[in-house]
Amino acid sequence: MSGHVGEEGDGAAAYKIFGNSMMFVIAAGLSDVFAMAKNLGMTPADAMQVFAKFQPGNVIKARGEKMARGDFQATFELTMARKDLQLMIEAAGAQPMVVFPAIADRMDHAIAEGRGKQDLGAIAAAVVR
Repeated sequence: MSGHVGEEGDGAAAYKIFGNSMMFVIAAGLSDVFAMAKNLGMTPADAMQVFAKFQPGNVIKARGEKMARGDFQATFELTMARKDLQLMIEAAGAQPMVVFPAIADRMDHAIAEGRGKQDLGAIAAAVVR
C-alpha cells in the first residue's frame, strides 16, 4: 500500500489491522464454505472451483464504498440475503461454522430494526452513520 497515512503511526496501524481483518474474514468465510462442501459430500478443492470465475474480492470496492456512504438502497435486499444465508447454514448441517451464524444474528437484528427492504449492507448502518 502506498500513500501517506498521517504524521503518527496511528494511521498506519489502523490500515494494518483493517487489511488483516479482511484476511481473517476471508479465512473464516472459506471455513464455512468448506463446512457446507463437507456436508454436501464435496471436497474443499471442489468448493474452490467456483472462485475460478467468481471473484468475491471485487465486491469489496463497490459494496464497501456504497456502505461507507450509508447508501442502503437495495441491490440485494437484506431479507433475501438472510433467506440465502439460512440455506447456507442448513447446507452445512452439523459441521462447525465460524462466521455465518454471527452474520445471521446481525441480519436478524437489522431486520428487526426495520431494515429488511434495504440492502444487505444495512447490517453496518449502526457504525457508518
